[in-house]
Amino acid sequence: MEDQEKRSEHRARALKSAKIVLNDRHSTIDCVVRDLSKGGAKLKVTNPVAVPESFELLLESDNVMLQAEVIWRKGDQIGVQFIR
Repeated sequence: MEDQEKRSEHRARALKSAKIVLNDRHSTIDCVVRDLSKGGAKLKVTNPVAVPESFELLLESDNVMLQAEVIWRKGDQIGVQFIR
């Protein structure tokens, strides 16, 4: 797959619930993390068009909040990179 060729880090399969956090932490969109690495993730969302270009991602099971920016969209999935 073309997306995988551009990755600088190995991405492991995952199945974690998460939230896309928006509007100064007043709004959220539920999502599922399907792949995860130190540098980014693949997220499954119900409505990818509603997801802005940058947001905070809350990994609920790890209680970790990460800054993320969208690098690709395809169907109900989006690829994000974490901003350090």
